[in-house]
Amino acid sequence: MIVNTLRPSIRVVTMVWGLLLVVPRPSRAQWEPNGNPICTAARSQAETRAVSDGAAGAIMAWADLRNGNWDIYAQRVNAAGNPMWTLDGVAMCTVRGDQDPLAMISDGAGGAIIVWHDYRCGSQVYAQRIGTSGEALWEPGGVVVSSSSSFQFDPRCTSDGASGVIVACGNSAQRIDAYGHPRWGAAGVVVSGGTNPSLDTDGAGGAIIAFSGAATPEIGAQRVDSTGALRWPGGVAVCYTGAGADQPSVVSDGTGGAVIAWTDGRAGNYPHIFAQRLAPTGTPMWTTNGISLCSANLGQNSPHAITDGAQGALVLWLDQRNGNGADLYARRISASGDTLWQTYGNPVCVAPGTCSGPAIVPDGEGGAIASWYDGRGADQDIYAQRFDGSGAMLWHANGVALCTAVGDQTSPAITADRRGGAIAAWNDGRLGPNTFHVYAQHIDASGSAGGAVGVTPGLPTAFRMLPAIPNPSAGRVTITFELPVGAEISADVVDIVGRHVRTLTTRQFLVAGTHSLAWDARNGAGTRVTAGLYVIRVRAGDLAGLSKVVISR
Repeated sequence: MIVNTLRPSIRVVTMVWGLLLVVPRPSRAQWEPNGNPICTAARSQAETRAVSDGAAGAIMAWADLRNGNWDIYAQRVNAAGNPMWTLDGVAMCTVRGDQDPLAMISDGAGGAIIVWHDYRCGSQVYAQRIGTSGEALWEPGGVVVSSSSSFQFDPRCTSDGASGVIVACGNSAQRIDAYGHPRWGAAGVVVSGGTNPSLDTDGAGGAIIAFSGAATPEIGAQRVDSTGALRWPGGVAVCYTGAGADQPSVVSDGTGGAVIAWTDGRAGNYPHIFAQRLAPTGTPMWTTNGISLCSANLGQNSPHAITDGAQGALVLWLDQRNGNGADLYARRISASGDTLWQTYGNPVCVAPGTCSGPAIVPDGEGGAIASWYDGRGADQDIYAQRFDGSGAMLWHANGVALCTAVGDQTSPAITADRRGGAIAAWNDGRLGPNTFHVYAQHIDASGSAGGAVGVTPGLPTAFRMLPAIPNPSAGRVTITFELPVGAEISADVVDIVGRHVRTLTTRQFLVAGTHSLAWDARNGAGTRVTAGLYVIRVRAGDLAGLSKVVISR
């Protein structure tokens, strides 16, 4: 049973048998108009990425030319926009040769994992985990992800749910655990006959990977479990129309399956947007070869799919229908395959000037926040828009300006602030021609750019777990945890060596607030457990906490 109560104060608790989580004090903002400088080191920076730090701030990583070749650097900013690590970022990899492009995920513990293409010794993919204080947690310079010759260029990644990472590159995949160890052999596993992978978690320590580039099917998919075993023998044919299907984007449906969006030209001379949902078994759940999301005139491209929080998806894409360069449209498709909102999608931005570089994240309330850059002004600038699950645009028409500084600003990366807003980071040319640096900006739930990441009165400011009560206990134990925003919660009990004892709840959506979860000191069969030390684990979205409990008899 889970009970919700709102508490007017924020506490910092040292747990005797638990996890110590320190909640940052609310502070007034240092976010500046047109964004804060994250890195303005010599020469240029590029390939900026951003993920949540779990405390309303963000961790950013980028490729950096300051040393004469492209290296990997990172920085953390808190909720007020203040850099938390070394000025201009901490070095993650500065070995010989270039390191780029890169991808990044949260590690679920306040840090991040970065993966990149690396030329130090031929062409390989490396990874590094970075802690909350900016420290590299794996081998200096990173760990080799795969020894396979097919594991090269443009890696993609998703969480393994245990502070590790699953990386896909070319036709192969590899899992690196929380300690930097490859788990699927030195070379990883071959998952497809195609390339251009897109992947998301399967919710059970593995991943669902979609790919294009094969002769048949043009869009295929495979599920690989936490051990590296392929769960869909031979893969799944998602689309095989012979019409040049490409650009797959996959998002978990929260049940072990996935929704995949892509482009193909079956409807004429231009590519359009289609989608398909796969069950946990790999069985297609919608129309063969997918459901049309948009077949408007002149074509669409670059679909980006995220969860709608209800086993369906929100899909954002670039759209040529208006004939004045690319605009930005979005549409929702339900778990049952119903296409919602306007026919051919709702306009997100139809301002003059071509939209480019779209990015999208869930807003935590069934909607989304999108960011992009466009040339409606004298230069390329950064904009953002929020829309809800009904397709209503919640901010200014055609988006809120995050940065309109002199020079071009391009390629935004965006991460949710867990309060209905977001932090965006981008490549910024304000300091001179042909030189780009890294800047970032916050936008709150109401669409106000800059300013403090607000604290809703009575709601927690970060995810944290409070002490188990009573502890030790001869019977019933209560665990309390705080959610700053609504999230899907999963919780279980394991013994001191990690063996599963009891599942307490799975993918239960809870609103923001303070919640209590009870364990009756029984295992999954209903038998009272023996005396000893047990661990209650709670996962909220991509964050996790634990509490150790002593059961006495």
